[in-house]
Amino acid sequence: MIKNNRENLIYDCKRKRKLLGKHNLYNVAATFCVSDILGLSTNKVADLIDDFEPLEHRMELVGSYRQITFYNDSIATIPEAAINCIKSIPNIQTIIIGGMDRGINLSSLIVYLNDNKNLKTLIFLKDTGYKMYEELEKLGCKKRLIKAVDMKDAVKKAYEFTQKNYACVLSPAAASYNVYKNFEERGKDYKKWIKEFG
Repeated sequence: MIKNNRENLIYDCKRKRKLLGKHNLYNVAATFCVSDILGLSTNKVADLIDDFEPLEHRMELVGSYRQITFYNDSIATIPEAAINCIKSIPNIQTIIIGGMDRGINLSSLIVYLNDNKNLKTLIFLKDTGYKMYEELEKLGCKKRLIKAVDMKDAVKKAYEFTQKNYACVLSPAAASYNVYKNFEERGKDYKKWIKEFG
């Protein structure tokens, strides 16, 4: 629950909203602080928050194809962003992860991927994905670990191994420059193959 400085409830955090994730509640709280200063209606602001569509490539709901729900989080270029995404997506079962190696420490993400009980299939893209694959194998990870040669292959495998009524997300935890011009191009390629195979 989010309360104002007079201890009045202004937003129930359990309300259904399109902006997923507990981490986004910080943004919701900031929005209410500003709206209070401006004297805006809290009910109207709450309704706007509920209806706010995430921006493209930011935990974007791509849609349901062949009874699998796909999300595009191509903007997630660091481990913490991918972890927050995994925590936020309902019924997540599959993640496509990996990209350009910038020397970022991936150990916390590797441990999280290994320990997360919802994830069943991890699909890895070059270059960081292949490193994570090797580390998870060393840990004796019991999940399905798959190396993909490219995005087309990754999405094809996501369709093959994600069960119906579950979700797959692209949340790379890495930059895109080893293959793509930017994260937008990577996200668009992901969505293209989802629709092509769907």
